[in-house]
Amino acid sequence: MKIASQMLLAAAPLAFVLATAALAYSADAHKEQVTTVDTKSHKVVVTSPEESKLDDVAVVTMKVVPKEKWKLTKKFLPKLEITCSDGVTIHKAKQSLKDAKQWGDKAATFLVSFTPDSAGAKQFRAQLEFAVCTEQDCQPKQHELTWTVAVR
Repeated sequence: MKIASQMLLAAAPLAFVLATAALAYSADAHKEQVTTVDTKSHKVVVTSPEESKLDDVAVVTMKVVPKEKWKLTKKFLPKLEITCSDGVTIHKAKQSLKDAKQWGDKAATFLVSFTPDSAGAKQFRAQLEFAVCTEQDCQPKQHELTWTVAVR
């Protein structure tokens, strides 16, 4: 029993080092990049992974936030279409209001999952259409956003 206890105590520092390394690797593997469009009436924020592993599912988050005195409206139905260079499967490339993870006066969020099937730099392009309104009027908005994800 005494030998087993000594072995366990001797292994404890190694286990701590391995656990710390695993946490550091996990945090490093999920680095994100943010692409932002900031206007007088709203802000669009795209959050995507900096890199992805071959055949792993990854997710891009696209969020629209109106500024003070503005709100999102359902009168002008939102549309999102994402395309990518070869070697990526986008699981729901065209989305509308019903596909939004969240839609309200003060924020909207779309999630787009993708799976890379070849290595290299993958160029993504999103076309986003929606409208923001004040008490006086509504303004349709359209944005084209681009970003790159490295696939290893």
